[in-house]
Amino acid sequence: VPAELLNRRPDLVQFTQQVQIADASALAQQATLQPRVTVVGSGGFLSGRVGAWFVPSSATYLVGVNASVPLYEGHRNRQLVTLAKQQITTGQQAYRQAVQVAQREAETALDNLNLLHQQIDLQTTTLTLARRTEQY
Repeated sequence: VPAELLNRRPDLVQFTQQVQIADASALAQQATLQPRVTVVGSGGFLSGRVGAWFVPSSATYLVGVNASVPLYEGHRNRQLVTLAKQQITTGQQAYRQAVQVAQREAETALDNLNLLHQQIDLQTTTLTLARRTEQY
C-alpha cells in the first residue's frame, strides 16, 4: 500500500499533528533556558498647537530595554525541556505503531478483497457449469 494512502488516514494525521505539537512545545521549552531581552519604544508629538506638531523640537520619544536571565527557574526549565523531548519520542513511537497497524489493516483488506474476487470467479464458473448441465 502506498505511503500516501496511509498518510490520509485520520488516525495517522492525528498522530502526526501530536508529534508536531510536541516538537513545538520542546522548542518553546528550550527557549525558556535562554535570557530574555525586551525592547520597548514609543514616540509622538507634544505641542499645544496643531501647526507646531511637525517641528522637530515637538517630537518626543521613549525607549526602554529590559533583560532577564532565568536563574532560579533553571532546574525546572531543564526538566520541562526533558519532558518535552520525551513527549516527542513517545509521539514518534505511537506514530510508528499506528503506521504498522494501518499497514496490517490495509494488507488484510486487500487479501480479503482478493479472496472475494476468487470466490466470485469460482461461483461464476460453478453457475456456468450448472447451466450447461441443466441444458443436457
